[in-house]
Amino acid sequence: MKSPAELFINAVDIANRLKWSNIIIAIDFHGVLVNSVQFNEALKNGASIEQAVKESFETTAIAALQRMSIRKDIKLFLYTSTKQQTRELIGDAMLELYGVEFDYLNSANLNLASTRPMQDFNEKPYCDVLWDNTAGFEIKDWKDVGDVINDNYITPKKHGDS
Repeated sequence: MKSPAELFINAVDIANRLKWSNIIIAIDFHGVLVNSVQFNEALKNGASIEQAVKESFETTAIAALQRMSIRKDIKLFLYTSTKQQTRELIGDAMLELYGVEFDYLNSANLNLASTRPMQDFNEKPYCDVLWDNTAGFEIKDWKDVGDVINDNYITPKKHGDS
């Protein structure tokens, strides 16, 4: 099985070969971005969503997420089982605390109809890479993902750069 970093490299290679404008990375919240037990315990003890994120966030993910978030050729997709209002608060907290902006929050319609007319993504979310603890992603994988990005496998581009 390929590691999350290898899956990322593979997706970038495919996108470059097929001349796609971006790749979509779906990232689970619980167990990938935050320690689920700490997050839920903080909420149970009366913390706000922002405070719970801050108390339970996986710090090794910050630099990699920030680098991916500023790129126009990477779309980040927060993939979580939390309710819509909570998802939105989590997205706001990620932007406020860490400068990480998710392009999609559990969105199933990623506007791919024009490029993939035989498929329907209203029922099944589309992504090029899925990082989910139930799909084998482990917190320790953030180091390898960060190393791939830090080693300039991809050159950071700010939104709007050509």
